[in-house]
Formats: sequence, structure tokens, C-alpha cells
Amino acid sequence: MKDLFKKDYEIVGENVRAIRKALGLTQDELANRCSVNSAKISKIENARTDYMFSTLLEICEGLKCNLPDVTGKKLVEQPIEEEVTLLTIEGPKVLLLN
Repeated sequence: MKDLFKKDYEIVGENVRAIRKALGLTQDELANRCSVNSAKISKIENARTDYMFSTLLEICEGLKCNLPDVTGKKLVEQPIEEEVTLLTIEGPKVLLLN
């Protein structure tokens, strides 16, 4: 992974971990929900590997969240219900315009 993108990989990893823990899932349980093995999930959470876009989409599916949930600002961990997505984002909200 390029050093230029290291911080982005760290944010994604921290967000994946925060959402997984908020759902009360282990890395193995998340791996069982998607086609990504637990070793890869660990490497993603710790920003130790590159990964394909499709891998990130598989993880989002396993976490029942959207891509912006894991690629946005760092999330603050808090327990959430399986059916309800309650995520707190640090910093100002960003409005994306097309």
C-alpha cells in the first residue's frame, strides 16, 4: 500500500472494527457472513494490506452497512442493534455534490 493512502486505510480499518464490535461480532463471525477470511479482516482492520474494492463491498454486506459508513470519517464505537444502524461520526458532516 502506498504511504500516501495509509491514513485512508487506517480509517477504513478502524471503522470496520468499530462497526463489527458495535454489532457484537468477532472477526470469525464477520468472515462467516461474507467471502473474506478472518485473517484478511484482521489485516484490513489493522491497515496492513491492500484489498480490492469488491472485498470492501463484501465486508460492508457482512456488516449490513453502506460503503460510506466505512470509508468516511472515523466512527466512535457504541453498541448498536442488528436491525438499527446508529453511528456517530467525529467532526463536521460533509455534503457531497455531484
